[in-house]
Amino acid sequence: MYSACLLGTLWARQEKDRLRHGLCSQQAQCTRPACNGWHDLGLVFCQPNGKPLHDNNLRQRDVRRICEKLGLSWRRTLHNLRHAHGSYLIQRGVSVKIVQERLGHSSPAFTLTVYTHVLAGMQEQATRAISEMLRDTKKAARG
Repeated sequence: MYSACLLGTLWARQEKDRLRHGLCSQQAQCTRPACNGWHDLGLVFCQPNGKPLHDNNLRQRDVRRICEKLGLSWRRTLHNLRHAHGSYLIQRGVSVKIVQERLGHSSPAFTLTVYTHVLAGMQEQATRAISEMLRDTKKAARG
């Protein structure tokens, strides 16, 4: 029997592979001789000519349009998504080392400094967990 975590990981890999296959199929169409100037750099997300996306174009053209439709501020959206990703991972108990690597921080210490607001909530959670354990131990000793 597979754990929910393992099944989630397998599903995520399948989805990533499916997405990559679809994008590669689209890119393969552009590598035909009719497409002049195709740069095969092996990128999944790229410009129509195969070159890397420019963050300013992505922000101005794509993210801005989506955020305006949703009524959200678009100026710091990519940074906010990145920060939300890190906060969520730490809150879910992912190793700080893994979070540091995913976010590209220079050290786990820097990651801990940035995400101390998440850790404060985790202290309360740890206190509750220990209190519950002590209550359960006390009940078991009586019973």
